[in-house]
Amino acid sequence: MGVYETVIKDVFPDPSDRPNFVLCSNTHGLYSKGFLHSVHTAVGQIQLGIVPDTMGHNYEASYTAADRLMDAQLSLNDIADVSPGAHPPPRYLNLRNTIAALQNAPGLRASWEPFQDVRIAMLSKLVVNAFINPVSALLQCRNGEVFNSNYGSIIADRVCREAERVFRSQWIAEVHYQIRTAKEETGLAVRPAPFPRQLEAAVMRREIQRVVEMTKNNYSSMYMDVKLRRPTEIDFINGHIVAMGKKHKYRSLMNISLMELIKMRSAIPLAPQP
Repeated sequence: MGVYETVIKDVFPDPSDRPNFVLCSNTHGLYSKGFLHSVHTAVGQIQLGIVPDTMGHNYEASYTAADRLMDAQLSLNDIADVSPGAHPPPRYLNLRNTIAALQNAPGLRASWEPFQDVRIAMLSKLVVNAFINPVSALLQCRNGEVFNSNYGSIIADRVCREAERVFRSQWIAEVHYQIRTAKEETGLAVRPAPFPRQLEAAVMRREIQRVVEMTKNNYSSMYMDVKLRRPTEIDFINGHIVAMGKKHKYRSLMNISLMELIKMRSAIPLAPQP
């Protein structure tokens, strides 16, 4: 994570010039055998979330208007109305067509979901990667071997505890902003949603265990990056958690350690096999 934030900061700082962005959480398994040659190793799913429009267009109007959560559904017509006589701007028509094409693409198993749900899924996956990727890369082992020692469990516990503290701090800041904005714009009080259970340390720790078991025979992408001396994504995994913590004056010591160890490991060639 953090790629979107970097792009809008460095490339599209002006919200009025910003294109549409669709973020996703992808659980398909694959690995690269070379340029334009990827191998699909496990069937998963892709959750698509449209970043809220900087121009105020509400892509989730039908969903938020539902009286009951069980009745809430997203509608492509909220992105762009294509009924006879309608003339939606190209910005929104192109977005509608993109979402429709992705959902209908065979094999992708892609679904468009509320942005906040996708964001939570991305954060949960981030924590899984923040443990499996650096630990397997440092030990140069398969995913299933990261818990061969009890020290692996200790590290996973600490990564999850730090992540929950960071995510809670961010959630509190966002809730305060929502309350303040609603009061200024409408004068009404809002009732914020509770902290997502998926981002609690115990729940994320169980998810790490599940993914390790499910991918026990696989090598992580960071393992391959270190082995082949390629740049790693550590700054966008553990580094993202560290950066979020800094915003709230919290030092994520385990994530800092894993990040710095990977950078040390990347600077030293692996010893040749005997």
